[in-house]
This record gives sequence, structure tokens and C-alpha cells, in this order.
Amino acid sequence: MFDINSLTFALLAAVGWGTYFVPVKKQNNSYEIQAGIGIGAIIFSLISLLFYASLSINIYGIVAGIIWTTANLSMIVAVREIGLARATPLTGSIVIITSFLWGLLYFNEELSSLFYALAGIIALIIAMQMIVVRKKEKSLYGYLFMTIAGILWGSVFVPLKFTSFNDSYFSMSLTIFITSIVFIFKSNLKIILYGSISGVIWNMANLAGFIAIESLGLTIGYPLTQSAILISALWGVLYFKEINDNKQKQRIFIGAIIIIISAILLALAL
Repeated sequence: MFDINSLTFALLAAVGWGTYFVPVKKQNNSYEIQAGIGIGAIIFSLISLLFYASLSINIYGIVAGIIWTTANLSMIVAVREIGLARATPLTGSIVIITSFLWGLLYFNEELSSLFYALAGIIALIIAMQMIVVRKKEKSLYGYLFMTIAGILWGSVFVPLKFTSFNDSYFSMSLTIFITSIVFIFKSNLKIILYGSISGVIWNMANLAGFIAIESLGLTIGYPLTQSAILISALWGVLYFKEINDNKQKQRIFIGAIIIIISAILLALAL
């Protein structure tokens, strides 16, 4: 069934996840940024207690928090080795495939049209590759950690399917804070501030993702949120002016159109 509210939350998650790296884009101390992100995550989760989350410790939320932190640290290595422009879209493709398979094969989530779902997933993966900035990077080490990050991020909502998202949200945020705070001793105030802003944006998007996936399921909901890759690309092209090549800009524009088409296909599969 077409659920405009759930699709809206999926879009909000995509915008947030595609934006949260912007405040720390020009900071070079990657691991130290993780400390700030952890602080921002716990700040917003405490605010969310007023209207969504419950103040409870949930083992499934803890597991999800550990998975997310491990994935994020793996992604930091991947970005350092092969670059953000290549690592992010490729990781997004792995996330889409992983979450889709979890929902379809393990949780047996029902679809009104498997054809539209598969077509939407394939279109989204094609779009991811369209917006990749082509670089001649050959670091197998970077690709290894990119793959690890994609599989883990694609699996981060799996433990949460065994519990209430409402009960696990705070536990996940708290775990991310605890596992990230170790890096605070190497950070300066500026990095912590920018990282905290990123953490707040990320966890706002995370909450929107919780709501979307709770309604749409892993098979459809999580892949839709990975339209965040388009948002990241637009930030890079329009704000940071990372790309001057007109052919690459055209690829991104075409990729944007394909992402819109894939979102429509996934909505039709509900």
C-alpha cells in the first residue's frame, strides 16, 4: 500500500544521512570526528525522549549501535584509502543489496510486486554508479573496508526487527556515544563542535529512518533512504564545487533522474 507518510520519513532520512558529513567535510582528523558524532547522537536521543524514544536499555539497540560504529569506522578507512566520491556510492550499493536480501529472504516481508521491487533496486544501484566520481584508485585495502561498511550498515536494522524501534532507539544512540567517546581525548573543541552538529543531523535522520523502516520494512524502506547518496553528491557539486568536469556533472544529473524513477518503482512495489 502506498504510504505517503512513511515515504516522507524515508525522504527525510535520506536528506539527513546525505547531509550529516557536511559540517565535518573540511576537518582532517577523521577518527576524532567520531567522538563528536557520538556526542551529537546522544544529545538528540535525549531530546527524542520527549516525543518518541523510551529511556530503556535494550540489548538489540546495543548490538545495532556496535554494528553502526564499526561500520562508520570502517568507512573512515575506506574514504581515506579510495576517496569519498568512490567509497560512498559503492558502499550505498552494498547497503541496498544487503538490506533488501535481509528483508526479502530472512524476514519474508511481503511485496505487492516483486517485479517493481527488483526493478527499483536495480535502477537505484545503476544510479549510484552514475554519480560516482571516477578515479583511478586501486587500494584493495580500501575496497575491503568499504565492503565491510556496506554489509554492516545494510544489517544494522536487523537486530532492531526483533524488538520495538521505540525501545531500542535510545540504547543504540547511547552505545554509539560510549564506543565513540574514546576518541575525545585526541580531539580539540572545534572538531568536537562540528562533529556534534553532524551527530545531531545523523540521529535526526536515524529517527526518521526508524519510522520509515518500521512501516515500509527493510526490503523497501532502507533502500529508499539510500537516496542519501544523491544528496551527498549534490552537496559536493553545488556547495563544495568538487567537480568541474561537465561529463561528470551530466552523469550526476542522469543519476538523479534514475534515483527518482527507482523511488517511484519501490513505492509501486508496496
